[in-house]
Amino acid sequence: PNLQSQTATTLEGGWRGRWDRFTWDAAIYYSWVQDELLSLRDATGASLGAVNADSTRHFGVELGLAAQITERVSARIAYTYQDFRFQNDPVRGNNLLGGVPRNVVDGVLAVQATDALRVAAAVRWLPTRTPADNMNTLWADPYAVVDLRADYRINEIFSLYGQVTNLFDKTYASSTLVVDQATPGQAVYLPGDGLAFYAGI
Repeated sequence: PNLQSQTATTLEGGWRGRWDRFTWDAAIYYSWVQDELLSLRDATGASLGAVNADSTRHFGVELGLAAQITERVSARIAYTYQDFRFQNDPVRGNNLLGGVPRNVVDGVLAVQATDALRVAAAVRWLPTRTPADNMNTLWADPYAVVDLRADYRINEIFSLYGQVTNLFDKTYASSTLVVDQATPGQAVYLPGDGLAFYAGI
């Protein structure tokens, strides 16, 4: 009952364009966030539960580029940078907010092999580690996952698809539970799916 509404003031700018076989999107934003709702601890380490943080800042950049390389080959890549921080917090200083990956790269290469068959490879890459707690004492490792997919169009109504996810059976934490201060033996890592196969119509 004592919680305040989380509010923010955000400045954002972007650019979208096209040239020949290329299209692109770019955006940058900065948010002054007040009373962000977070699960925090006090200076003694005692849990406060969900409370309002005094002041946080969210800064991000989003870039996307797509190309029609040939009539049958296309590619797309997207990059996201996120810097979400406390602002002069008495306990956490200017630490990064837990659970927010700083760099994310997604890419897809697709081939229209025939009029009916499309094959694509996709990669999701987090090249830098991600803080799992607001005190920035525990981090999730970087990872990259590759997926493959094929779609076959039977007619105007039906199509088949097959997909392989996590092609190289990478062991990784796809995300984490966000805690204020990680403790030894605490389970915070949420495992990503291993090698998997899907098919459907």
